Amino acid sequence: MKKLFLLLSILLSSVNVLFAQNFSDDFESYKAGDYLAQSNSKWTTWANKPGTSQDVQVSNANAHSGNNSIYFSSSLSAGGPVDEVLPFGSVINTGSFALEMLMYIDKSKPAYFNLQANSTPGQKWSMEIYMNSDSSFIITNTDGSLLSGTYPQGKWIDVKLAINFNTNTWELFINNTSKGTFANTVNQIASMDIYSYPNSSFYVDDVSFTSTPYTLQNTNGAAVNLTNTKGLEGQSVIPRAYIRNVGKNTITSCDISLLYNGNTISKSISGIALSSLDTYSVFLSPIQLASSSSNAVLTISNVNGAGKDNDTTDDSKTFIINPIIPAPGKLVIGEEFTGTWCGFCPRGTVFLDYMTKKYGKYFQGIAVHDNDPMALSGYDGVSSTFIKSYPTIMTNRMDTMDPSAVEVLFLNKITTAPFGTIVNGATYVKDSNLLKVSLTTTFATNLSGDYRIACVLTEDSVRGTGTGYDQHNYYSGGSLGPMGGFEKLANPVPAADMVYNHVSRIIAPNFYGLKNSFPSSIVSGTNYNLIFKFDVGAYNVNNLHIVGILFNPNGTINNGSSTTLSEAEANGFQSVGQVAGIEQMLMNPNIHIYPNPAADYLYISGLKGKEKIVITDISGKELLYFNTVSNDQTSVPISTLSNGFYLIKIISNDNVFSSKILIQK
Repeated sequence: MKKLFLLLSILLSSVNVLFAQNFSDDFESYKAGDYLAQSNSKWTTWANKPGTSQDVQVSNANAHSGNNSIYFSSSLSAGGPVDEVLPFGSVINTGSFALEMLMYIDKSKPAYFNLQANSTPGQKWSMEIYMNSDSSFIITNTDGSLLSGTYPQGKWIDVKLAINFNTNTWELFINNTSKGTFANTVNQIASMDIYSYPNSSFYVDDVSFTSTPYTLQNTNGAAVNLTNTKGLEGQSVIPRAYIRNVGKNTITSCDISLLYNGNTISKSISGIALSSLDTYSVFLSPIQLASSSSNAVLTISNVNGAGKDNDTTDDSKTFIINPIIPAPGKLVIGEEFTGTWCGFCPRGTVFLDYMTKKYGKYFQGIAVHDNDPMALSGYDGVSSTFIKSYPTIMTNRMDTMDPSAVEVLFLNKITTAPFGTIVNGATYVKDSNLLKVSLTTTFATNLSGDYRIACVLTEDSVRGTGTGYDQHNYYSGGSLGPMGGFEKLANPVPAADMVYNHVSRIIAPNFYGLKNSFPSSIVSGTNYNLIFKFDVGAYNVNNLHIVGILFNPNGTINNGSSTTLSEAEANGFQSVGQVAGIEQMLMNPNIHIYPNPAADYLYISGLKGKEKIVITDISGKELLYFNTVSNDQTSVPISTLSNGFYLIKIISNDNVFSSKILIQK
């Protein structure tokens, strides 16, 4: 077993060593098939149940050194049951720490581990690292994304995490190469948890950690973090500076400065009582993000009016601010899968609202509700193919991740030039509730293949009165930390106190887009126009967003478009005769539904006998479902439905006919 050679590079220059905690396990002292936590009390499981299905078994199938390792895999949709925990002996929040292990992640398979902040697992996550099946990784916590990059699969890799808690500097190494540093909003650890992630298959060997404590000085303030600096070139952001008291004496005043892009902004802090080891944050004056990567130097000085403190090595910290330059015409689509029954789903609400507020025209969130009154039948049966847990966000149909990771995923995609750009046009006939939408796509390159278009309508400011609109809320009371104000609300949040945004109302023609949207050979510079028609009588048209989606042949999203109805009307509705293209009719004049109002039966003529009929309430919740068999007249029993308005959808291949009906008995 090798030693952690990187420790010298992270030790604090002013450390007085009290004692160091050291641990290592190469799994050679066990027999294959032994339960690890049952064999070694230094290990445990998430629920402290050694020797059960939560406990990992020692394997001799693949090892980095010697014969043994531990193996994690799961075929369960939610992952598990193996959930192995390595406690670090105590809560660690000062000094330096290094964790190292060897991992072998099978090709096209994911892996996962996390660090817990408290001695009892499940109270607070310091960080989670997702080693994705496409050889990318992302580090997150419940406050957002921390770091991303790539790693090799199908071979043993050395994974190391080096932490300086005094300056809140976390650094990840893979195969002795730094993958980057970050400051963590949860700057403490108590244990590592390795979980058998869904569809995972990976081995772990040669696990070790070393913790070196720090002797507190009398007066010592440290610059530890700078947040709220992610964004696009030219955006104005309000940086948030974090300082920490790493001394014995309470800090009552100090000066904070930030040097960025040739300008220095300063703020004097007084009247505080920052206790030993506590952290204090303050928003500074706005800065405008430069057009290239630049250093930002955060400095704390004049602590308690004494000029220099007792340890000047942690007074300044340098951060790299990397503004993002969006590709022209690019919009990223984030489909967030949620439900009012899901206690963790307020997290999805918070991050979608955050992205919409910060990135505006470059990001469009779509809240895809499941099994609640806002569920949309167009997503039914599809979400289970992609989604393993709630809430989950899928960006451009490429990644599925916790919503806290959405900003990093967005910033990774917004710079990729799209093959085509979409212009939304619309015209709305109020008397008939008819909304006609034109999606005009202009391609920047010659293409071939089955590129597709879909149109989604989302609605903001959605309210409901039934208990189905109550939002379950595990953040209530604040034990899981802040979550956009949900920590101050009840569990569940009553429907009267909830407003839902970005709610998916219609997806047409379906989840996968319209077949043959374009010719098999697409000519660069040519406009292709598609027309969609919707009955929007069930929605507040002033709160609708029209979202166009351009799909690649492999089903991922190449680009999107988003406008309000008024913006689309200002662009002008493009009829088929004005530009080259095709028209997808979502209201079919050959189909007739009668009587309307109806009591016990509806009758439908003009069908071909291969359609699906779906009846939903006005929020989109599916109530009745039928397959047609008649070529002439189809009868639909509706006696089980109460009086009121409903939506009926007739689905045939890629065509959707939608109409509002009234049941009156």
